[in-house]
Amino acid sequence: MIFEGNLDFLDNKLISEIPYGPRAYIAYDLGTWAIAYLVSIVGIDTYRVAFYNDLNEHGWEASFNINFNMSSDDFLISFHEFLNLSIQEQLSIIP
Repeated sequence: MIFEGNLDFLDNKLISEIPYGPRAYIAYDLGTWAIAYLVSIVGIDTYRVAFYNDLNEHGWEASFNINFNMSSDDFLISFHEFLNLSIQEQLSIIP
C-alpha cells in the first residue's frame, strides 16, 4: 500500500470517510492517486471532457455512472483494492 508507512492512514477507511481537519491532507494525497487510477481505467478524455460536460445536465453521481460505468461507491472499493497492490503494480498505471 502506498501509505503503509504513514501511521495517519489507519482504520481501513475509504477516502470519502476522511473528515476535514488535521488528517484531511491524507484525502488530498489519496485523491491524486484516485484520479490517476480512474484515468487508467476510463482514459483521460472521458475524465477530463465527457464527465465534466455532463455534470450540469446529470449531476455528479449520474455523470460518474454514465461516463465511468460504475457508481462512485463501486469506484472507491476498487480504488482501495488498488491501494493494496504492490508499489510496482500501482506505479504501472502511470504512463
